[in-house]
Amino acid sequence: MSLRNFSVLFFGPVLSALLVGGCGTASTGKSNAIELVDSAEVTIIESVPCESPDKSKYTCLNLKAIVDADASNQPLDDALNPTNVILSVRLKKGVSLRNRWIVFESGGHGNGYGPESGNVPPGHYQEGGRGYGDDLIRWYNEQDYVTLDIIWECPSGQPDAPCFGNTALENWVPVYPHGTGWFRNTGGAGYAGAASRTRAILDWVRANNGGKKVGAHGHSSGSGRLMAVLTRYRGESYFDTMVLDGGPVLTYFPWFCGITDDGDPDNGVIACGYFGAVLLAGTYLAIASMTSALTRNQVIAFVLAVVLCLLLVLVGFSPVTDLLARWASPWRKQSKKQTSFSSP
Repeated sequence: MSLRNFSVLFFGPVLSALLVGGCGTASTGKSNAIELVDSAEVTIIESVPCESPDKSKYTCLNLKAIVDADASNQPLDDALNPTNVILSVRLKKGVSLRNRWIVFESGGHGNGYGPESGNVPPGHYQEGGRGYGDDLIRWYNEQDYVTLDIIWECPSGQPDAPCFGNTALENWVPVYPHGTGWFRNTGGAGYAGAASRTRAILDWVRANNGGKKVGAHGHSSGSGRLMAVLTRYRGESYFDTMVLDGGPVLTYFPWFCGITDDGDPDNGVIACGYFGAVLLAGTYLAIASMTSALTRNQVIAFVLAVVLCLLLVLVGFSPVTDLLARWASPWRKQSKKQTSFSSP
């Protein structure tokens, strides 16, 4: 798999401007209406307009759709069952669907960037809200980009839940009692099968944007699904840029909040620790992407990635450096230690 002309960025909210600046600005083609078509694996059942406060300036549709990932060249799809999904499409009025699309795959239960990270109903925007998800989507819309927020699950049980009181959406993707929403009806195909559904949605996007590549944002488990599309499903044909938010590392943030409330920690050291952990995770992902690009066999790619990452960790351990000290010159021993992931 070739990754030429493809870039992966990490900690998306900070670097999202690079996604736009590095890949050019969107065109300003005009369109008076949204006409979205089905694809071979995605069927639109109903189109529900968003009641967002900014609807006078932006067009937003929550599409109740069924994803039936069943590509002839994807054996894992055979185990998948069709599942419901909400495809929340937003764009500035007068902008064409042929403009560049930005696809969002959220983490957690798959509630969507807007509902999960903005605490707003699907497709909505709340100025000055408590999260960044809706602000990030709105920012792209202001630059004439079309955004797609994929929503696998939309809670409605509490008054502050994203789909509370929304009779059109609340029962379409209800809370999945046996796990996360994106894992529903996978039929044993597991994570790779769930990623194939994301691939099917990307094929649907290309059926509606003239076959163009897209930019993508992934958070936590959403990052994993996007990476699986990239490595397993020839993702270089779908993406030109991917932004990963760092997800799992940031789940430890409540620890920082608790320490800050109960004591007087050195916040600079803590912040550097989090930043270093995100960079380390990004490095591991970059190595895995490289090995996947070197071979079509995913088992070989995995083994190569594990071996390379393990070597970069081991060269910093004392038993290894002591062994090197017996025959290596001091500068060579020091250089090996400095390249280790485990060196202080």
